[in-house]
Amino acid sequence: MARDLNDASILKGYWRLNGNTDDYSGNGNHGIWNGTEAYGINLFGKQCANLDGSSYIAVNEISSTQFTLCAWVKISSGKEQTIVGADDVNSYIAIDAFNDIVLKNGTFTQFDIDPNIRDDAFDYLVLCSDGTNLYAYLNGESAGSIAYSDGMKFTNIGKNGDRWYYEDLLSEVRYYNVCLTADEIKELYYMPYPYQVEPKQVSSNPGLGEIVAPDDSLELHLMNGDRDLSKNDVAVVNNGCILGDGIESKGVDESFDTDFNPSNKITNDYTVNVWFKVLSDSTGYIYSADDGPGDSFYLSYNSGGSITAGISSLDAVVDNNTLLNRYYMYTLIQEGNTAKVYVNGNIVNTSNITVDLTTRSKINLLADDTFSSGFLNAKIKEFRLYSEAKDQAWITEQYNRTKIFY
Repeated sequence: MARDLNDASILKGYWRLNGNTDDYSGNGNHGIWNGTEAYGINLFGKQCANLDGSSYIAVNEISSTQFTLCAWVKISSGKEQTIVGADDVNSYIAIDAFNDIVLKNGTFTQFDIDPNIRDDAFDYLVLCSDGTNLYAYLNGESAGSIAYSDGMKFTNIGKNGDRWYYEDLLSEVRYYNVCLTADEIKELYYMPYPYQVEPKQVSSNPGLGEIVAPDDSLELHLMNGDRDLSKNDVAVVNNGCILGDGIESKGVDESFDTDFNPSNKITNDYTVNVWFKVLSDSTGYIYSADDGPGDSFYLSYNSGGSITAGISSLDAVVDNNTLLNRYYMYTLIQEGNTAKVYVNGNIVNTSNITVDLTTRSKINLLADDTFSSGFLNAKIKEFRLYSEAKDQAWITEQYNRTKIFY
Protein backbone atom coordinates (compact mmCIF):
# COMPACT_ATOMS: atom_id res chain seq x y z
CA MET A 1 0.00 0.00 0.00
CA ALA A 2 1.37 3.41 -0.95
CA ARG A 3 2.46 5.69 1.86
CA ASP A 4 0.66 8.95 2.50
CA LEU A 5 3.29 11.54 1.68
CA ASN A 6 1.50 14.07 3.89
CA ASP A 7 1.53 11.80 6.97
CA ALA A 8 2.90 13.91 9.84
CA SER A 9 4.69 10.89 11.32
CA ILE A 10 7.14 10.90 8.41
CA LEU A 11 6.74 14.44 7.05
CA LYS A 12 8.44 16.32 9.88
CA GLY A 13 8.36 19.73 8.27
CA TYR A 14 6.67 21.28 5.24
CA TRP A 15 7.25 24.96 4.58
CA ARG A 16 5.50 26.14 1.45
CA LEU A 17 6.88 29.69 1.91
CA ASN A 18 3.86 31.00 0.04
CA GLY A 19 3.53 34.33 1.83
CA ASN A 20 4.27 32.92 5.27
CA THR A 21 6.63 30.54 7.08
CA ASP A 22 3.96 28.17 8.43
CA ASP A 23 4.64 24.45 8.75
CA TYR A 24 2.02 22.56 6.72
CA SER A 25 3.13 19.12 7.95
CA GLY A 26 0.82 19.21 10.96
CA ASN A 27 3.75 19.18 13.39
CA GLY A 28 3.48 22.87 14.22
CA ASN A 29 7.13 23.70 13.51
CA HIS A 30 6.38 27.15 12.15
CA GLY A 31 9.32 29.20 10.99
CA ILE A 32 10.39 32.64 12.19
CA TRP A 33 11.76 35.00 9.57
CA ASN A 34 15.01 36.74 10.49
CA GLY A 35 16.00 39.72 8.38
CA THR A 36 13.97 41.26 5.59
CA GLU A 37 10.87 39.17 4.91
CA ALA A 38 10.22 39.14 1.19
CA TYR A 39 8.41 36.98 -1.32
CA GLY A 40 8.79 36.51 -5.04
CA ILE A 41 6.91 34.55 -7.66
CA ASN A 42 7.87 31.01 -8.50
CA LEU A 43 7.74 29.15 -11.79
CA PHE A 44 4.00 28.56 -11.41
CA GLY A 45 2.82 32.03 -10.54
CA LYS A 46 2.61 31.44 -6.78
CA GLN A 47 4.42 33.16 -3.93
CA CYS A 48 7.74 31.83 -2.66
CA ALA A 49 10.48 32.98 -0.32
CA ASN A 50 12.87 35.58 -1.75
CA LEU A 51 15.96 35.34 0.44
CA ASP A 52 18.43 38.20 0.04
CA GLY A 53 21.73 36.70 1.18
CA SER A 54 21.41 37.90 4.76
CA SER A 55 17.97 36.66 5.78
CA TYR A 56 16.92 33.19 6.93
CA ILE A 57 14.07 31.30 8.55
CA ALA A 58 14.57 29.73 11.98
CA VAL A 59 12.72 26.51 12.91
CA ASN A 60 12.83 24.11 15.84
CA GLU A 61 15.58 21.50 15.54
CA ILE A 62 14.86 18.51 13.34
CA SER A 63 17.23 15.55 13.10
CA SER A 64 17.13 12.00 11.78
CA THR A 65 19.42 9.26 10.50
CA GLN A 66 17.35 8.60 7.42
CA PHE A 67 15.97 11.65 5.67
CA THR A 68 14.56 13.17 2.51
CA LEU A 69 14.85 16.87 1.75
CA CYS A 70 12.79 18.29 -1.12
CA ALA A 71 12.69 21.87 -2.42
CA TRP A 72 12.07 23.93 -5.51
CA VAL A 73 15.26 25.99 -5.84
CA LYS A 74 16.33 28.85 -8.08
CA ILE A 75 19.89 30.09 -7.73
CA SER A 76 22.70 31.95 -9.43
CA SER A 77 26.01 30.11 -9.49
CA GLY A 78 29.29 31.28 -8.05
CA LYS A 79 28.52 31.07 -4.34
CA GLU A 80 27.64 28.56 -1.65
CA GLN A 81 23.99 28.68 -0.61
CA THR A 82 22.44 26.75 2.25
CA ILE A 83 19.03 25.13 1.93
CA VAL A 84 18.90 23.90 5.55
CA GLY A 85 21.55 24.16 8.26
CA ALA A 86 22.22 24.27 11.99
CA ASP A 87 23.22 27.26 14.12
CA ASP A 88 26.83 26.11 13.85
CA VAL A 89 28.71 25.08 10.70
CA ASN A 90 28.69 21.36 11.43
CA SER A 91 25.31 20.37 9.97
CA TYR A 92 23.88 21.55 6.66
CA ILE A 93 22.77 20.77 3.14
CA ALA A 94 23.93 23.38 0.65
CA ILE A 95 24.52 24.09 -3.01
CA ASP A 96 28.14 24.90 -3.78
CA ALA A 97 29.64 27.43 -6.19
CA PHE A 98 29.60 24.85 -8.99
CA ASN A 99 25.88 23.98 -8.57
CA ASP A 100 26.65 20.65 -6.91
CA ILE A 101 25.75 19.54 -3.38
CA VAL A 102 27.79 19.79 -0.19
CA LEU A 103 26.52 18.50 3.13
CA LYS A 104 27.78 17.78 6.59
CA ASN A 105 26.53 16.26 9.80
CA GLY A 106 29.91 15.33 11.16
CA THR A 107 31.90 14.57 8.04
CA PHE A 108 32.07 17.01 5.13
CA THR A 109 30.74 15.39 1.94
CA GLN A 110 31.01 16.67 -1.63
CA PHE A 111 28.34 15.31 -3.97
CA ASP A 112 28.81 16.03 -7.68
CA ILE A 113 25.33 15.50 -9.04
CA ASP A 114 24.57 14.91 -12.71
CA PRO A 115 22.85 16.87 -14.13
CA ASN A 116 23.73 20.02 -12.23
CA ILE A 117 21.27 22.49 -10.80
CA ARG A 118 20.65 25.17 -13.40
CA ASP A 119 21.35 28.88 -13.09
CA ASP A 120 18.39 31.26 -12.90
CA ALA A 121 15.78 28.53 -13.35
CA PHE A 122 13.60 26.55 -10.98
CA ASP A 123 14.62 22.94 -10.35
CA TYR A 124 13.03 20.39 -8.04
CA LEU A 125 15.88 19.08 -5.89
CA VAL A 126 15.52 15.99 -3.70
CA LEU A 127 18.23 14.48 -1.49
CA CYS A 128 17.48 11.32 0.46
CA SER A 129 19.54 9.00 2.64
CA ASP A 130 18.72 5.47 3.78
CA GLY A 131 21.47 5.56 6.42
CA THR A 132 24.01 3.97 4.10
CA ASN A 133 23.81 5.92 0.84
CA LEU A 134 22.72 9.35 -0.30
CA TYR A 135 20.62 9.69 -3.46
CA ALA A 136 19.98 12.83 -5.48
CA TYR A 137 17.07 13.55 -7.80
CA LEU A 138 16.60 16.56 -10.03
CA ASN A 139 13.21 17.22 -11.56
CA GLY A 140 12.01 13.72 -10.77
CA GLU A 141 14.99 11.90 -12.27
CA SER A 142 18.03 10.30 -10.62
CA ALA A 143 21.09 12.56 -10.40
CA GLY A 144 23.46 10.07 -8.76
CA SER A 145 24.29 8.46 -5.43
CA ILE A 146 27.22 8.26 -3.00
CA ALA A 147 28.00 6.55 0.30
CA TYR A 148 26.68 8.58 3.24
CA SER A 149 25.63 7.51 6.77
CA ASP A 150 25.73 10.65 8.92
CA GLY A 151 22.06 11.63 8.95
CA MET A 152 21.03 15.29 9.14
CA LYS A 153 20.20 18.01 11.67
CA PHE A 154 19.07 21.59 11.10
CA THR A 155 17.50 24.61 12.79
CA ASN A 156 17.42 27.07 9.89
CA ILE A 157 16.24 27.38 6.33
CA GLY A 158 18.66 29.49 4.33
CA LYS A 159 21.91 29.47 6.34
CA ASN A 160 24.34 27.39 8.39
CA GLY A 161 26.19 29.06 11.23
CA ASP A 162 26.61 32.63 10.09
CA ARG A 163 27.57 31.87 6.50
CA TRP A 164 26.41 30.58 3.12
CA TYR A 165 23.12 32.44 3.20
CA TYR A 166 20.65 31.49 0.52
CA GLU A 167 20.22 34.27 -2.03
CA ASP A 168 17.38 33.77 -4.46
CA LEU A 169 13.98 32.06 -4.63
CA LEU A 170 13.04 29.01 -2.55
CA SER A 171 9.73 27.17 -2.46
CA GLU A 172 8.00 24.04 -1.10
CA VAL A 173 10.60 22.80 1.37
CA ARG A 174 9.76 19.33 2.73
CA TYR A 175 11.73 17.22 5.21
CA TYR A 176 10.98 13.55 5.89
CA ASN A 177 12.54 11.29 8.51
CA VAL A 178 12.55 8.42 6.02
CA CYS A 179 14.23 7.79 2.68
CA LEU A 180 11.55 8.12 0.02
CA THR A 181 11.52 5.79 -2.96
CA ALA A 182 12.11 6.89 -6.54
CA ASP A 183 8.39 6.45 -7.26
CA GLU A 184 7.43 8.58 -4.26
CA ILE A 185 9.81 11.31 -5.36
CA LYS A 186 8.31 11.27 -8.82
CA GLU A 187 4.85 11.44 -7.22
CA LEU A 188 5.87 14.62 -5.40
CA TYR A 189 7.30 16.05 -8.59
CA TYR A 190 4.10 15.36 -10.51
CA MET A 191 1.80 16.06 -7.59
CA PRO A 192 -1.48 17.55 -8.84
CA TYR A 193 -1.07 20.61 -6.70
CA PRO A 194 0.54 22.84 -5.63
CA TYR A 195 2.90 22.68 -8.59
CA GLN A 196 3.56 20.97 -11.84
CA VAL A 197 6.66 20.52 -13.90
CA GLU A 198 8.25 22.06 -16.94
CA PRO A 199 7.25 19.74 -19.78
CA LYS A 200 9.06 18.12 -22.61
CA GLN A 201 8.03 19.75 -25.86
CA VAL A 202 5.71 17.59 -27.93
CA SER A 203 3.89 20.26 -29.89
CA SER A 204 4.64 23.30 -31.98
CA ASN A 205 2.43 25.27 -29.59
CA PRO A 206 4.75 26.98 -27.06
CA GLY A 207 4.79 25.36 -23.66
CA LEU A 208 2.64 22.35 -24.42
CA GLY A 209 4.21 19.19 -23.14
CA GLU A 210 3.91 15.83 -21.48
CA ILE A 211 3.88 14.40 -18.00
CA VAL A 212 4.20 10.81 -16.85
CA ALA A 213 0.91 9.02 -16.28
CA PRO A 214 -0.41 5.49 -16.85
CA ASP A 215 -0.26 4.60 -20.52
CA ASP A 216 -4.02 4.20 -20.75
CA SER A 217 -4.98 7.48 -19.16
CA LEU A 218 -5.10 11.16 -19.96
CA GLU A 219 -4.02 13.77 -17.44
CA LEU A 220 -4.19 17.46 -18.21
CA HIS A 221 -2.64 19.48 -15.40
CA LEU A 222 -3.60 23.05 -16.10
CA MET A 223 -2.59 24.87 -12.92
CA ASN A 224 -0.36 26.92 -15.17
CA GLY A 225 -1.71 26.34 -18.61
CA ASP A 226 1.37 27.46 -20.53
CA ARG A 227 3.13 24.41 -19.14
CA ASP A 228 2.35 20.73 -18.51
CA LEU A 229 -0.71 19.78 -20.45
CA SER A 230 -0.69 16.19 -21.63
CA LYS A 231 1.20 12.91 -21.82
CA ASN A 232 2.30 10.25 -24.27
CA ASP A 233 2.89 12.78 -27.05
CA VAL A 234 -0.81 13.52 -27.28
CA ALA A 235 -1.33 16.55 -29.46
CA VAL A 236 -3.18 19.46 -27.94
CA VAL A 237 -4.74 22.19 -30.01
CA ASN A 238 -5.47 25.52 -28.45
CA ASN A 239 -8.26 27.21 -30.36
CA GLY A 240 -7.88 30.70 -28.92
CA CYS A 241 -8.03 29.91 -25.20
CA ILE A 242 -6.03 32.00 -22.77
CA LEU A 243 -3.11 29.97 -21.41
CA GLY A 244 -1.96 31.06 -17.99
CA ASP A 245 -3.32 30.06 -14.59
CA GLY A 246 -5.32 27.19 -16.10
CA ILE A 247 -6.96 27.44 -19.52
CA GLU A 248 -9.69 29.98 -20.01
CA SER A 249 -12.21 30.54 -22.78
CA LYS A 250 -13.99 33.86 -23.19
CA GLY A 251 -16.96 31.86 -24.44
CA VAL A 252 -16.87 32.93 -28.09
CA ASP A 253 -15.29 30.58 -30.64
CA GLU A 254 -12.65 29.39 -28.15
CA SER A 255 -12.01 25.81 -27.11
CA PHE A 256 -9.28 23.31 -26.29
CA ASP A 257 -8.83 20.02 -28.12
CA THR A 258 -6.81 17.31 -26.37
CA ASP A 259 -6.77 15.03 -29.42
CA PHE A 260 -6.77 12.15 -26.94
CA ASN A 261 -8.36 9.06 -28.48
CA PRO A 262 -10.05 7.02 -25.73
CA SER A 263 -11.18 4.33 -28.15
CA ASN A 264 -7.85 2.50 -27.93
CA LYS A 265 -7.13 3.38 -24.31
CA ILE A 266 -10.35 3.06 -22.31
CA THR A 267 -12.40 -0.14 -22.18
CA ASN A 268 -15.07 -0.60 -19.53
CA ASP A 269 -14.30 1.07 -16.20
CA TYR A 270 -12.99 4.63 -16.05
CA THR A 271 -12.85 7.84 -14.01
CA VAL A 272 -13.24 11.45 -15.13
CA ASN A 273 -12.14 14.19 -12.74
CA VAL A 274 -12.16 17.92 -13.49
CA TRP A 275 -11.67 21.17 -11.57
CA PHE A 276 -13.49 24.09 -13.21
CA LYS A 277 -14.79 27.60 -12.56
CA VAL A 278 -17.57 29.28 -14.57
CA LEU A 279 -16.90 32.97 -15.17
CA SER A 280 -20.19 34.24 -16.64
CA ASP A 281 -23.78 33.06 -16.63
CA SER A 282 -24.22 31.52 -20.05
CA THR A 283 -24.79 27.95 -21.22
CA GLY A 284 -21.88 25.92 -22.55
CA TYR A 285 -19.75 22.80 -22.21
CA ILE A 286 -17.04 22.13 -19.64
CA TYR A 287 -16.00 19.01 -21.56
CA SER A 288 -17.44 16.78 -24.24
CA ALA A 289 -16.44 13.88 -26.45
CA ASP A 290 -17.08 13.02 -30.07
CA ASP A 291 -20.53 11.46 -30.20
CA GLY A 292 -20.89 7.73 -30.11
CA PRO A 293 -24.02 5.93 -31.34
CA GLY A 294 -26.86 7.30 -29.23
CA ASP A 295 -24.67 8.06 -26.24
CA SER A 296 -23.89 11.33 -24.47
CA PHE A 297 -20.64 12.09 -22.76
CA TYR A 298 -20.32 15.66 -21.55
CA LEU A 299 -20.53 18.08 -18.65
CA SER A 300 -22.25 21.40 -19.21
CA TYR A 301 -23.14 24.54 -17.31
CA ASN A 302 -26.64 25.91 -17.79
CA SER A 303 -27.51 29.57 -17.39
CA GLY A 304 -28.95 30.04 -13.92
CA GLY A 305 -26.47 27.85 -12.08
CA SER A 306 -27.16 24.20 -12.85
CA ILE A 307 -24.73 21.53 -14.05
CA THR A 308 -25.83 18.75 -16.38
CA ALA A 309 -23.93 15.49 -16.83
CA GLY A 310 -24.53 13.74 -20.11
CA ILE A 311 -24.08 10.05 -19.36
CA SER A 312 -25.23 7.64 -22.07
CA SER A 313 -28.97 8.27 -22.60
CA LEU A 314 -29.25 10.13 -19.30
CA ASP A 315 -28.95 13.91 -19.06
CA ALA A 316 -28.83 14.37 -15.30
CA VAL A 317 -28.86 17.71 -13.51
CA VAL A 318 -26.29 17.06 -10.81
CA ASP A 319 -26.09 20.47 -9.16
CA ASN A 320 -28.52 23.39 -9.10
CA ASN A 321 -26.42 25.78 -7.05
CA THR A 322 -23.22 26.31 -8.98
CA LEU A 323 -21.90 29.76 -8.17
CA LEU A 324 -19.91 31.88 -10.60
CA ASN A 325 -16.19 32.46 -10.03
CA ARG A 326 -15.82 29.53 -7.66
CA TYR A 327 -13.96 26.28 -8.35
CA TYR A 328 -15.79 22.95 -8.26
CA MET A 329 -14.49 19.40 -8.56
CA TYR A 330 -16.68 17.09 -10.61
CA THR A 331 -16.03 13.34 -10.78
CA LEU A 332 -17.68 10.65 -12.90
CA ILE A 333 -17.01 7.01 -12.04
CA GLN A 334 -18.06 4.26 -14.44
CA GLU A 335 -17.80 0.78 -12.88
CA GLY A 336 -19.48 -2.07 -14.66
CA ASN A 337 -23.02 -0.95 -15.45
CA THR A 338 -23.11 1.74 -12.77
CA ALA A 339 -22.26 5.40 -13.21
CA LYS A 340 -21.73 7.61 -10.18
CA VAL A 341 -21.43 11.39 -10.18
CA TYR A 342 -19.70 13.39 -7.42
CA VAL A 343 -19.51 17.13 -6.81
CA ASN A 344 -16.80 18.32 -4.42
CA GLY A 345 -16.29 14.77 -3.20
CA ASN A 346 -19.96 14.12 -2.44
CA ILE A 347 -22.03 11.67 -4.45
CA VAL A 348 -25.01 13.34 -6.16
CA ASN A 349 -26.24 10.75 -8.67
CA THR A 350 -26.11 6.99 -9.24
CA SER A 351 -27.50 5.40 -12.41
CA ASN A 352 -27.48 1.90 -13.86
CA ILE A 353 -26.16 2.95 -17.25
CA THR A 354 -22.97 2.63 -19.27
CA VAL A 355 -21.13 5.09 -21.50
CA ASP A 356 -19.03 3.32 -24.11
CA LEU A 357 -15.89 5.41 -24.56
CA THR A 358 -14.50 2.97 -27.12
CA THR A 359 -16.64 4.75 -29.71
CA ARG A 360 -15.08 8.17 -29.04
CA SER A 361 -12.12 9.65 -30.85
CA LYS A 362 -11.51 12.93 -29.05
CA ILE A 363 -11.96 14.74 -25.73
CA ASN A 364 -12.72 18.46 -26.02
CA LEU A 365 -12.74 21.16 -23.37
CA LEU A 366 -14.87 24.33 -23.16
CA ALA A 367 -16.90 23.55 -26.29
CA ASP A 368 -19.12 20.86 -27.79
CA ASP A 369 -17.66 17.86 -29.59
CA THR A 370 -17.49 19.59 -32.95
CA PHE A 371 -16.06 22.94 -31.77
CA SER A 372 -19.01 24.60 -33.49
CA SER A 373 -21.10 25.67 -30.49
CA GLY A 374 -21.47 25.41 -26.74
CA PHE A 375 -18.52 27.66 -26.00
CA LEU A 376 -18.32 28.44 -22.28
CA ASN A 377 -16.74 31.40 -20.51
CA ALA A 378 -14.94 29.30 -17.91
CA LYS A 379 -11.58 28.19 -16.60
CA ILE A 380 -10.32 24.62 -16.15
CA LYS A 381 -7.45 23.78 -13.81
CA GLU A 382 -7.28 19.99 -14.13
CA PHE A 383 -8.81 17.34 -16.34
CA ARG A 384 -8.16 13.63 -15.77
CA LEU A 385 -9.40 10.50 -17.41
CA TYR A 386 -8.30 7.13 -16.00
CA SER A 387 -8.96 3.64 -17.33
CA GLU A 388 -10.10 2.40 -13.94
CA ALA A 389 -12.88 3.15 -11.49
CA LYS A 390 -11.44 5.12 -8.60
CA ASP A 391 -13.01 4.66 -5.17
CA GLN A 392 -14.49 7.09 -2.66
CA ALA A 393 -11.20 7.32 -0.75
CA TRP A 394 -9.40 8.50 -3.90
CA ILE A 395 -12.09 11.11 -4.62
CA THR A 396 -11.98 12.40 -1.05
CA GLU A 397 -8.19 12.59 -1.13
CA GLN A 398 -8.18 14.52 -4.41
CA TYR A 399 -10.72 17.01 -3.12
CA ASN A 400 -9.16 17.55 0.30
CA ARG A 401 -5.58 17.88 -0.93
CA THR A 402 -6.51 20.38 -3.62
CA LYS A 403 -9.45 22.47 -2.37
CA ILE A 404 -7.35 24.68 -0.10
CA PHE A 405 -5.48 26.02 -3.13
CA TYR A 406 -8.59 26.84 -5.16
